[in-house]
Amino acid sequence: MSKREKKTDWEIVEMEEKEKAKFINDEIPFGGFSMDSTFFCIHCEKTHRVTDAKIVKYKNGAVLLQCADFPECDGTVLDWSRNDER
Repeated sequence: MSKREKKTDWEIVEMEEKEKAKFINDEIPFGGFSMDSTFFCIHCEKTHRVTDAKIVKYKNGAVLLQCADFPECDGTVLDWSRNDER
């Protein structure tokens, strides 16, 4: 490992946009997101498209839907306000 690489306990799962939208709606109990849905993250105070969110798999087996600004922002789906509900 080079000095510039940082060892982490997570990896970002790469998916095509349509596959990611299906994953989000299948795995998130309060899904119902469209590919154009947006959310406001209370951690970074930014608005993002749902399909820009990061799917992150941790070494302990947990898979979380993280803010689009992950890893700089540690917000998860629980920290989002759906813009279509505001």
